[in-house]
Parts: sequence; structure tokens; C-alpha cells
Amino acid sequence: MITEEELGSAACHKSTSSGSDSGCVSVAAIRDYYAVRDSKNSGDPAIVVSREAWVKFIDRIKHDEFTLPPRALSSATQCPPDIAES
Repeated sequence: MITEEELGSAACHKSTSSGSDSGCVSVAAIRDYYAVRDSKNSGDPAIVVSREAWVKFIDRIKHDEFTLPPRALSSATQCPPDIAES
């Protein structure tokens, strides 16, 4: 896994489509892992996943394999996963 020091010094990337008050996440690539956290609460704990899990997750998003309730769609569409290209 990654250390707190690595996480604290990692360069996070946020979607270019995310506004200042939008619900979006920041992602940092650290060695063979990706750390994901709420961009509005950068001090909160991060969810850390393997590179393989991250690639599968982004692939499922690109193929529209997730079903969200109608209410969730309005906020989810504000943050497209263009950070996946990093």
C-alpha cells in the first residue's frame, strides 16, 4: 500500500468539468495505486485501489455499466471521468 507521506505529497488531479461547488473527486496516481477522495474535503481519508481495479472501474464507466437513481444522475453528470486519461 501507500504511506500517509506519499498520499500527502501526491499530485491530485480533478476533472476539468468540475466546478467549485460540484460533487467531484480528486485522483492521485501513486506507484501502482490510485488514491481517490472528495475534492471538497481533501483532508478526509482517501479510498486507495490498485491500478488494475482503477482501470476496470473507468472501463465500466465508459461502457455505461452503472445504474444510478434519477436523482443521482444530475450530480454524477457534472463530473465526467476525463481524469482517467492521466
